[in-house]
Amino acid sequence: MVRYGQSGYSGQSRSIRACTAESDGKLPLSRAVKAVAENAGVTQTLARKALTDVGPCEWHHTGKFAARTDYYSVNAALNWLALESVRAALPPQWKSEIDSAINAAQGLPGDERMASIMAAHERLAQVAGTDAATIENLYYGIYEDF
Repeated sequence: MVRYGQSGYSGQSRSIRACTAESDGKLPLSRAVKAVAENAGVTQTLARKALTDVGPCEWHHTGKFAARTDYYSVNAALNWLALESVRAALPPQWKSEIDSAINAAQGLPGDERMASIMAAHERLAQVAGTDAATIENLYYGIYEDF
């Protein structure tokens, strides 16, 4: 059980590292859902989907019994939603083609993987009528907190 004044803990609610994570925009799922929904202007259901699709970026001890709590990046979920809106505007065959290209790239060695993912981003940008840098920034923004 956690006591007030215990080293590494802020009061009895969470660890000092959890407090730091929260100041960096990483929150437990219940609080992250509300933050994403408010920032993106979407429903809490869609915000939860974005957060769980991206997944937790770290965990911290919280509560009186120092339970392990997953923390989620609000920024990553916002980037996921922005990228998803670009994908939603595409014809169905393009969605599956681009998803397949990105998934296939995951098994390639470093340089080949990056070249393959960048090529998929360029195709997505071309079809969506935007530039590849925008797509890349959204894509990599999802993973910058991991």
